[in-house]
Amino acid sequence: MAALTCEKMQALYEAFCEVEEWGDPALYQQGIDALYSFSLDDSTAAAVHYLANTQHLSPDLDDFITPLASYALDASSALTEALFFVVKQEERFFRNHLAAVTDCVDMFVQMYLDLNPNRPDLDELIRADEYMQQEHERRKRLYTALQNIDTITPAR
Repeated sequence: MAALTCEKMQALYEAFCEVEEWGDPALYQQGIDALYSFSLDDSTAAAVHYLANTQHLSPDLDDFITPLASYALDASSALTEALFFVVKQEERFFRNHLAAVTDCVDMFVQMYLDLNPNRPDLDELIRADEYMQQEHERRKRLYTALQNIDTITPAR
């Protein structure tokens, strides 16, 4: 599931890279390939190799003014956390992956509803949105499925 989610987020990362002429779409694709590799043969070798080369994947939000930078950060964080989960098999990395995806949906909701970020009821409006409700339901299903896997180190 993480590979599919990151693949969906890839377009956001690539759009940022194109606009800002920064980042590495090929490296992002390698990370997705590493997730698929693990799902096919349980090998973490590609994930370990990928994680050793991620220093230029995530943008520093202080260096860019385009909203695409936040999407790119969420996409790269989701990918990196999914790969850490594959390598370490620790629940916290899966939770971090889900949080990055939710942050991306949160920003999308703010933008498509054209919400002022200073609204006092901003969080309530976002939580009530259909897209965010779908994302929270997806998170619950994935987290429940994770609880049934014995090889995962639970959160402490």
